[in-house]
Amino acid sequence: MRGADGVRDQLTELFASDMPRRIELLRVARGWGAETMPDVDVFLSGDVPDSELSSAKGHRVWLVVVNPRLIRIVATGDFSSAGDAEYHSTYSCRVFIRTKGEDWQLSEQARDHIAEAARATLLQYPSLSTTPGETGYRLVQATYNEDYGLPARVANNQGAWAAAILTVDVLAEECVDDGSTLPSVGEAQEVDVATLAVGATEPMNGET
Repeated sequence: MRGADGVRDQLTELFASDMPRRIELLRVARGWGAETMPDVDVFLSGDVPDSELSSAKGHRVWLVVVNPRLIRIVATGDFSSAGDAEYHSTYSCRVFIRTKGEDWQLSEQARDHIAEAARATLLQYPSLSTTPGETGYRLVQATYNEDYGLPARVANNQGAWAAAILTVDVLAEECVDDGSTLPSVGEAQEVDVATLAVGATEPMNGET
């Protein structure tokens, strides 16, 4: 099975590959400067302590994808090419955005604009990849949510941090093949490569 870390890494890779160019385009389209639409300094897959964020010299913008929560597993009735049963696992994912500005207003504006870019990335690439084709992942767009907190001042008046949390469910196509202790129960199938990414209106394999 891909597991929570696989979903987490896939999300992080998507943000890292798409957001830098998207930020440049949004600056031009909206007339935003680097203060209110900064580059993301760190794309991180995994947990990071607050102490590391607070002491990060020169890193003003962090996007951190933490380990998602597995909330549901449903058997599809299909089998992998190795003959193992396939499942659709739903993971509740969390993306933390932290931005540092010279004051509260700049940190909030940067946070809001980075969150907008991240949201657009997710909505435009629901298969969690900028490369067309079947990935085995699908964003459940109806579960998307954003939450914003008040900025926190840095000691000695060294600016302020603002934070946002993006949450969304991701459906992953998985099977218990690696390390399986049971004999295969299905028949090997030959699968054609899809030409389009799975989207909001395109079902994954095994769905109706």
